[in-house]
Amino acid sequence: MGWANGEVWTNNVFAYNLSIACNHCVHPKCAGVCPTDAYIHRADGIIYIDPDKCMGCGYCSWACPYNAPRYNPELGQMSKCNFCFDNIDAGLPPSCVAACPMRVLNFVEVK
Repeated sequence: MGWANGEVWTNNVFAYNLSIACNHCVHPKCAGVCPTDAYIHRADGIIYIDPDKCMGCGYCSWACPYNAPRYNPELGQMSKCNFCFDNIDAGLPPSCVAACPMRVLNFVEVK
């Protein structure tokens, strides 16, 4: 099956998307095992890696149940989603939300 063309394009296949990106956990296992304390917790819940502290050991990737941190061989460091905090600070959505062509991604503050 797939997409049917009648008067308009419609999807006749059930599908769902599952994001396996970083979940910015409340108690992140990745940050807990970092020997250089390279993980930064922002007050708004965003968790990112300080590139000045990361030595690229990979412990965070092993600890993360989502396998979100990845080794960047060009930088010799770990990297992961930083939720585009620079966009958030400027009042803009994260890049993944802005770029989603089907508008299925969104973000809200969870209290």
